[in-house]
Amino acid sequence: MISFRYHLVSLIAVLLALTVGIVVGTAVLNGPMLADLRGQVTALSGDRASVRAANGDLRRELGRRDEFAARVADAAVTGRLADTSVVLVSAANVSAGLTAAVRAVLVQAGATVTGDIQLLPGYSDPARSAELRAYVTSDSLPAGLQLPESGDASVLGSALLSDVLVSRESTTPSAKDVTQVVAGLASLRMLRVTGPEVAAADYAVLITAGHPTGASAAGQVTALTDLASALDGAGRGAVVVGDRASADRTGVLGVIRTDRALSASVSTVDSVTGAAGRVATVYALVEQGAGKAGQYGVAPNAGSAMPGPGR
Repeated sequence: MISFRYHLVSLIAVLLALTVGIVVGTAVLNGPMLADLRGQVTALSGDRASVRAANGDLRRELGRRDEFAARVADAAVTGRLADTSVVLVSAANVSAGLTAAVRAVLVQAGATVTGDIQLLPGYSDPARSAELRAYVTSDSLPAGLQLPESGDASVLGSALLSDVLVSRESTTPSAKDVTQVVAGLASLRMLRVTGPEVAAADYAVLITAGHPTGASAAGQVTALTDLASALDGAGRGAVVVGDRASADRTGVLGVIRTDRALSASVSTVDSVTGAAGRVATVYALVEQGAGKAGQYGVAPNAGSAMPGPGR
C-alpha cells in the first residue's frame, strides 16, 4: 500500500522538477531575448543620434541661408517700393520686435510707413461685438462712409478701418477722418498706435503670428481675414505676413490660403520672422502693385519661397 509520505515526496519532486525546468528554460531564452533587446536599444540610440545630427545640420543650413538673405537684403530691396506708402497693422499677439523688423525692410525698400497700428484683444472679442457695431454705425463717424449691408461686427469694423487706413484711386481719407476713427477705437481699447499720427497709405501689411486657441479662436481669425479682405479691396493691395505656425490650417494665413477668392487677391508670406521672408514681403507688395497675388514661404501650402523681384 502506498503511504501518504510517498505521495508527499512524489508531489515535492514534481514541483522541484517544474521549478528547475522554468529556471533552466528562462535562462536559455533570456540570452537571445536580452541580446535582441540590447540590439534594438543600440539601434534606436544610433537612430536618435543620427536624427539629432541631421536636425543640427538643418538648423545650421537655415541659419546660413538667413544670414545670406540678411546680407543681401539691402541690395535686394533697395528702391523696390520707392514712391509708395504702406500702413502696418499687427494682431494682438505680434511682438514689437517683429513689427519693427518688417517696418525696417519696408523703409529700406523706399516705402513711406504711414502708421503702425496694433489691434488689441477687444477688437475681435465676441463679447464686445455689440460695442464695436454700435461705434461703427454711430452718427459721429466721417460723412460719406459707405458701410456694407451687414450686422456682423467684424465686417463692419473692417470696413471702417479700411476706409481710413488706405487710399482709393479716386479719394484719399482726410487726416481729420483718420485721426477721428483711430482715436475712437483706441478709446474703446480695441487698438493702439505706435509712433506718430496715422495717415492713409497705398498698401497695407497685416502682421500675424501663430494660430489662436480657445473658445474665441475662430472669431479672432475671422476678424483678421475680414480686415485683410477689406484693406485689399479699399487700397492698391494687401499682404498678410506671419510665422510658420500662422500658415497652419487654423491660422490666419492658412485660412486665407484655403479661400480661393481671398487667396486670388491677397498675398501671404509665412516666413517673415527671417530675413528671406521680409524680402519676400517687399516683393509681394511689388506684385500687388501689378495686380497679382501669391502665397509664399516655407509651409507646404505656400506656392513658392518668394515672388520674382518684379520691377
